[in-house]
Amino acid sequence: MRSFALLLVSGIGFPTCLSAATWIVDPAGGGDALTIQGAVDLAAPGDEILIRSGTYQEQVTLDFSLTIRGDSATPELTVIDAEGIRPFCLLATSFSSTTVLQSLTFTGVVADGIPPCGEAALRIFGALEMDNCAVVENVAPLAPAFLNGPAEISNSLFKNNEGTGFDCDGIDPDFASGCIHCLLDITVDGCLFEMNTGYRVGVLSTDSQATIKNCQIRENNGEVIRSPLGVTLENSLVADNVGHLFYTEDLVVILQGNTFANNPELIRAPGIMNILSGSVIYANVFAMNDAGIGVPNGGNGMTITCNDSWGNGINYTGFDPLPGGNFSANPMFCGAQTGNYFVDVQSPLLPQNNSCNELIGALGEGCDAVSADPGSELRTWGQIKNAYR
Repeated sequence: MRSFALLLVSGIGFPTCLSAATWIVDPAGGGDALTIQGAVDLAAPGDEILIRSGTYQEQVTLDFSLTIRGDSATPELTVIDAEGIRPFCLLATSFSSTTVLQSLTFTGVVADGIPPCGEAALRIFGALEMDNCAVVENVAPLAPAFLNGPAEISNSLFKNNEGTGFDCDGIDPDFASGCIHCLLDITVDGCLFEMNTGYRVGVLSTDSQATIKNCQIRENNGEVIRSPLGVTLENSLVADNVGHLFYTEDLVVILQGNTFANNPELIRAPGIMNILSGSVIYANVFAMNDAGIGVPNGGNGMTITCNDSWGNGINYTGFDPLPGGNFSANPMFCGAQTGNYFVDVQSPLLPQNNSCNELIGALGEGCDAVSADPGSELRTWGQIKNAYR
């Protein structure tokens, strides 16, 4: 069942194999292995594992670069389930490797303190590239996805996960993320984070820099982001969360084109974001939060322009908002009470209705088209945005 790509090297006269084998996992016996681990044991660095749809009740361990993908575009059809009895769904132990994951669901890790105690659904020591996957219903000490290397995660779902903050020996590490903890730089694009809980951070923590764009972050419990070396957050919806926007204070941030709505504890200090010179806050809407935009030092060295801050406990504080074209007006959401943060055709967030001639916030007009409710058929935030942009 294997397939190979061969290159005929000119002047040598014999073919050279370029690590391009694909190994098929089929429990029915129509492939190279009955289990994922069996295929990994056959593979070499740079190979691909193709998994037939089904639920695989196993822990997969590897120590070299490998691509693992489900054969269906629907990740829920190809599931690696730890069943509450295995510490990982997938463990990649090599710091020098790159793990590529596509169209897979990881679930069933439970950190209940009873050996073998759950550690993480994904424990990746090297680099991670993940697309169109789901990490759902895991309970882990530090994070369901605990990553040592740099990471790029796109078009994926994180839902109903928990980072408890206590390891399997009952030791408190001081923080834990409900979804992801990454020790190096991380980029997240087009993902949905919903109903996750963290001991400190509800969604994402990193020891380096975080770039988050085109995402939907809603109904999570815990600080949204911990990123001490800087945060870029673009074109994303942050709504109905309980917890501050940033766990780490005094950092440079770029906030551009986001919708922040119905977050009762969005700002750590009374109306003040503890951000540094060089930060950019551009074309965002802050609506119905505990506070809108507040910055220290009169906003010196910062770019704060074309934002709508309305209906918050405090809309603007610490600087003069008017020179930058900032304003306070009802954004006219289609249905905030039902989770629909698209806007009416008369909304001041639309380019034709404001002096900045910019779309302000993450979403455009959409009241008569489709709801952005998490239960809609559009599962990821990237899919929702693609329907309108």
